[in-house]
Amino acid sequence: MKLTTHSISEYMAPLQEWQHSNETAVSKLFKLQQYYLNDIVGASFTQLNSLSKCSDTEQAMKLNFYFCKGLEAHANYLSDQTIATLSEAHSASLKSWDDASDKVANSLDDIQTKNLQPFSQIDR
Repeated sequence: MKLTTHSISEYMAPLQEWQHSNETAVSKLFKLQQYYLNDIVGASFTQLNSLSKCSDTEQAMKLNFYFCKGLEAHANYLSDQTIATLSEAHSASLKSWDDASDKVANSLDDIQTKNLQPFSQIDR
C-alpha cells in the first residue's frame, strides 16, 4: 500500500473533525463558565446592596432565600448546558473515531484482497 498525501489527509479528516468538535466544546464550556461567573458576581453585589438597605430581618431572609433560589436556577441551567455540550462532544468523538477506524479497516481489507489474488493479477 502506497501512502500518498491524499490518502494520509483522507485518514486524518475524521481526526481533524474530532479536533474541531473538541475545540468547539471547550469554547462553549468556557463561555458558559464566563457567563455564570459574571452573573453570580453581579448578582452577589446586588444582593449585598439590597441586604444593606433592609431594616427588617424577615425581609432580609426573604431576599436571601430568593437570591439562593436564583443561584440554584443558574447552577441548574449551567449544569444542563454543560451536560449537553459534553454529550455533543462525546457523540462527535465517537463518530470521528468510528469513521477513522472504518477507513483503516477498509484499507486493510483491500490489502488483504490484493494479497490473496494470484501474483499475475496484482497491479504493479
